[in-house]
Amino acid sequence: MFMEMRGITEGLAGMAHQIFEQLEFGRQEFDQSSCGYNLLLFAPSIYMLQIYDRVLSSRSADTLLMLTLIVALIGRGRGTA
Repeated sequence: MFMEMRGITEGLAGMAHQIFEQLEFGRQEFDQSSCGYNLLLFAPSIYMLQIYDRVLSSRSADTLLMLTLIVALIGRGRGTA
């Protein structure tokens, strides 16, 4: 009886190992994509903070233009703009 249970346990461990190997295959790509998406979600908030901190205090149109271009290029690179 004990030997049968040991065989079943080893079989289940082998199946679990195969499943985890298959799941690990695309994990790095998923993690990178997820990280990029989450950073992209912060872009409007960071943009507005920079405008209030840099543009409104100095009344610089050049800074506003550069910040807008940076956010637009980042958004376009991620396929959202």
